[in-house]
Amino acid sequence: TSLLDFRHVAGDQVLTDELLREAFEHVFCPSELPGFLARLEKSSDERHERFGGSVFLLEPDVKNGTGGLRDLDVARWAARARFRIEDFEGMVRVGALAKREWRDISLAWRFLSSVRNHLHLTARRRADRLIFEQQERVALAMGYAAGGAGVESFMSDYYRHARSIELA
Repeated sequence: TSLLDFRHVAGDQVLTDELLREAFEHVFCPSELPGFLARLEKSSDERHERFGGSVFLLEPDVKNGTGGLRDLDVARWAARARFRIEDFEGMVRVGALAKREWRDISLAWRFLSSVRNHLHLTARRRADRLIFEQQERVALAMGYAAGGAGVESFMSDYYRHARSIELA
């Protein structure tokens, strides 16, 4: 998967291009692709089980849980390996996603990324699990009302976005 996230930052562009060409010719070639995709799927299934197996947990893991940010990574890796596209917009161009699905995924990615960033800020450390003690702080930081109604509205939006990722 690191090869699928690889991008040129500095140095010899020819070497970068050669590395990516070799990766797509050998690691992600048509004969290797089914095995790679099967391993991605198995890894996702195991991760979902480890982190609760449902979008609708009371204290979801924003990164690794079902419908979390890692699911978007997996979808992007699969699309990059199969179609050699860079992003979800590219999936619309090749017909793997409808425009509406792309829009929903983009909104979900922005929302969950913001939740995770606020979690890190409010916890003052890397934190991916949206525990009860953090839910109101994150909701407030994201512009929701204080108290139970604000948290309920925030969590409802969280579940809606995570569900759109799960279904994509």
